[in-house]
Amino acid sequence: MQLLLCGSCDHATISSMSQDDYILGYQRPKQPMPVTHTQTVRWIVIWLLLLIVNPQVFAVPGLDAQPTRKPTSNYITSKQCTACHPQQFNAWRESHHAQAMLPATATSVRADFNNIEVSHEKLTANFQRRGDNYFVITQGINGKVEEYQIQYTFGYEPLQQYLVAIPGGRLQALPWAWDTQKRRWYYLQNPAPETDDWLHWTRGAGNWNSMCAACHSTAVEKKYDPETNSYATQWAEINVGCEACHGPGAKHVTLVKGNADLPKGNLEIEMGIGLSAVEQVERCGRCHGRRGEITDSYDHGKDPMMNHYLPEVLRPGLYHADGQINDEVFVYGSFTQSKMYQSGVGCSSCHEVHSGSLRAQGNKLCASCHDSAQYNSSQHHHHPEVSPGAQCVSCHMPGKYYMGVDLRHDHSLRVPRPDLSTRFGTPNACNGCHTDQSADWAAKAVVQWFGAKRQPHFSEILASATTDLGTALPGLVNLLEDQSQPAIVRATAAFWLAQAAHLEPVQKALINLVADPAPLVRLHAIRALENAAAERRKHLLSPLLNDPVRAVRIAVAGAMADIPEVSIAQNYAAALQQAQREHQEYMKQNADFVSGQRYAAMYHEKQQRFAAAKAAYHQALKIDNRDTASRVNLAHLHYRLKEYSKAEQAFKMAIHYEPDFGPAYYSLGLLLAELKRFEDAENYLAQALLRMPGNMRVQKNLQAVRFYLGSEHN
Repeated sequence: MQLLLCGSCDHATISSMSQDDYILGYQRPKQPMPVTHTQTVRWIVIWLLLLIVNPQVFAVPGLDAQPTRKPTSNYITSKQCTACHPQQFNAWRESHHAQAMLPATATSVRADFNNIEVSHEKLTANFQRRGDNYFVITQGINGKVEEYQIQYTFGYEPLQQYLVAIPGGRLQALPWAWDTQKRRWYYLQNPAPETDDWLHWTRGAGNWNSMCAACHSTAVEKKYDPETNSYATQWAEINVGCEACHGPGAKHVTLVKGNADLPKGNLEIEMGIGLSAVEQVERCGRCHGRRGEITDSYDHGKDPMMNHYLPEVLRPGLYHADGQINDEVFVYGSFTQSKMYQSGVGCSSCHEVHSGSLRAQGNKLCASCHDSAQYNSSQHHHHPEVSPGAQCVSCHMPGKYYMGVDLRHDHSLRVPRPDLSTRFGTPNACNGCHTDQSADWAAKAVVQWFGAKRQPHFSEILASATTDLGTALPGLVNLLEDQSQPAIVRATAAFWLAQAAHLEPVQKALINLVADPAPLVRLHAIRALENAAAERRKHLLSPLLNDPVRAVRIAVAGAMADIPEVSIAQNYAAALQQAQREHQEYMKQNADFVSGQRYAAMYHEKQQRFAAAKAAYHQALKIDNRDTASRVNLAHLHYRLKEYSKAEQAFKMAIHYEPDFGPAYYSLGLLLAELKRFEDAENYLAQALLRMPGNMRVQKNLQAVRFYLGSEHN
């Protein structure tokens, strides 16, 4: 199941439905009812009186609080750039960045809205155009069929989505998308989620404000208010404009016009000119990567990416076991693990920065750096010269379709490894084309062509961690300590080693890396040590309160949450307070995500603030009632507080929503055994073992309960 969620908006449009239609709740008839002059006067008087008493009485929910352009003198919008930079402006104007999100007009809408009826499973949608406005009639909030006006287009090709407004300042992406190649409507999710599911289009997964806006518009501020559960989102430009990459342009324009009083400073750096490959990849990776936000705005210039964002590591679910793309992770995480990135290749090496197009087509692009005679040859690729297999990208950048029609290439630029597919079930480029053959067949072909020996690669170590972590530990430690490996790979090793951080050799290796040059490695080493002894953590992490990267300081504040402030050395007191303020901003920025509320709850638990922890867990479940992790954590908190009945209820609810989640059965079985309800405990422990075969703890506890029941019956 894949979703595309993006955008921001430039102006609000009001639904053509009249105010009395909305208030009285009926659908406007095709032919207007006759209205007398007396009735008209009466209605005008009533409206004026109501407006005097309450000006918001006729406000359409959602539309009256739509996102707006923020008042700022720093951002001048892309139109101001064309006078001096016409070539760059014209290239950008035809790019996907310029089309990222636009008001729904005859120029921007690509789909057929001529009274088109479509269906998926039990769901239907009718798309209509009335004059200059576009509408959809479909199942919305709580499954109720309603009419929504299309406010904005979202994306350009190979698909285009559409945004509608709902209450709370929200814009939502419809689950129906337009396939621009086949010119058809299609449904994005299969199967269609229930209306109370976070994945439903009216809920979190379809929310533009939190899931899309920051990367599909310019200088977005989300402005979520947890008290009212609403947004007051603002932006500087509706689409991805010049200033999204170059930063606010007002100072630049003023200097060009000859204002000598303004210091130039690092203006070229601020405007994204003359960046190194690493700096360029970080600037693009803000949006072209899977990451979380830690602040509400981005400072251009040489501010490191991790002062504002948390890049994801190559963890299961997002990536395959060997680091190949799996979920919708975009480009940053795959490219930063590549040898190309390690060698100084940046985004602009292959892509024209303003149009986004490739600098050359086919193998000519790769031949701009690599020897064509050596690599663009059947001696290398072992395929007919004019065939898909002769293309470099076929073997080294295999693609995957997202959202049904959108092919995106893996940018890790790796050598195909069908031998790993035979061991770990990972995909490989060979079988991506030769779908009628096995991975073993492909592996034998590679041996025949290139010999039996493969070059060492981190993918084998990462993949082994998913099957047998204990056996993989030495390799992971070596990977963590190997400075020649990509930082994102070493951080992923720390992610895995967190599960074995109680072992002294592993903990020692992690301790040695808290001062690593790579901030992503430092951050995950800190996270892996969160359960180390308090005194060790205090001594080890206090100096990192002064780390130059905000994300690292936030990680330290989280890892030291259970350490009393009075015990921290006085020379770190100011740094601790600053890190705590940044940590609070981080939690606030993610308060509309279930993961953000779950993290906040765990943080409050560490600080023994149990009421706040419960409130955060309940808020997480309000955002996503099916979030098993939050519900199980809440159950454990109830158990910790000896609220056994509530704990039992929470465990059972977790099982209801996720019947195959073994740990919920196991924890409930232990709870019931402690309450001496041994027959019930036996049932749940047995169910846990069915879902967690081979788990020694489950086996031993089930045996103990059965032994007790047997002795009791004897």
